[in-house]
Amino acid sequence: MPDPPARPGTLFVVATPLGHLEDLTLRALRVLREASLVACEDTRRTGTLLRAHAVATPTTSYFEQNERWKGERILDGVLSGRAVQLGCEAR
Repeated sequence: MPDPPARPGTLFVVATPLGHLEDLTLRALRVLREASLVACEDTRRTGTLLRAHAVATPTTSYFEQNERWKGERILDGVLSGRAVQLGCEAR
């Protein structure tokens, strides 16, 4: 049975590829397309990934130095009904 579409008020944690833009699952690609916002460590790198897959979802940075205040804003978005995708880059 296929997964249901992204629902408002949901935080999706999705591993994103570092070196090969094609190393992305169909499910991850669907979530990237259906989310209201993509929170990521590096918006430039994630922007390259999104452009390669013709995804127009807006991005925001989310990393160690801004996690306290940015995390609150991201959580507020989820609590207000937005579907947010949190991209995790493996290092």
